Amino acid sequence: MSTNLERFGNLPIPEIGTGGVRRSPFEDVRERTLGTLTGVWAKLSYLAGLRGDDGRYHHWGLSRTHGDEPSQKALALAHSEVYLQVLRTPIRALDQEWCSQERSGEFMYVENLQSFYPADTSGGSARHLSSLLLAARLLSADRQASTRLSA
Repeated sequence: MSTNLERFGNLPIPEIGTGGVRRSPFEDVRERTLGTLTGVWAKLSYLAGLRGDDGRYHHWGLSRTHGDEPSQKALALAHSEVYLQVLRTPIRALDQEWCSQERSGEFMYVENLQSFYPADTSGGSARHLSSLLLAARLLSADRQASTRLSA
């Protein structure tokens, strides 16, 4: 016969003083940060924007809460995960998301295209992402041109 402690041994331990559940750095990034963003383009753009020219991610709150190295690892893992998610998303869905984010002003354009690529591509192809970004830009430009012509 099992005791209550054995049955519920896998429950998360709340943080002292906050009453909240303590998340791992990766869970914190995935749930609190990326969970607030709509769509894979927005998530990829956000992560690319956090990555500096030195290849390190700069997220003050995450580093303050979990420490610099755990935060770097969590952001790098999240970047790889979102990168693969973009590569697996059908182009029609990517285009619809790109279009809606451009209209709403939510889209973050990142100057340095290299920052879109995570350090660990986990088997994903940089050429694949480049072709998706090019297709999204061309479709967007085509939409804008057709809107101007019909006006």
